[in-house]
Amino acid sequence: MNPKNIIRFQNGMVMVFGEDGQQMPEYQGWDAEVYSKLEALDLTSTSFSFGVWKSHTTPVSAEEFFQTCKLSQEQGCDPVWGARL
Repeated sequence: MNPKNIIRFQNGMVMVFGEDGQQMPEYQGWDAEVYSKLEALDLTSTSFSFGVWKSHTTPVSAEEFFQTCKLSQEQGCDPVWGARL
């Protein structure tokens, strides 16, 4: 099963949900640790978001999602919110 929804939170944690709404723990974790696993999947029907815990999510493109994960890994800080990881 491929992911239906992927959310990256302010602290760099990534949550992934399947078509049935259940979490997919094999693809969840810190963005730097899971983004290469996610890039290898067919994500054509997947929605991506940046999230603020217990507040809201903002839809983003797959390109923006993966670019942010890559920058986070390279720079050691969160490029969206500027926080050190």
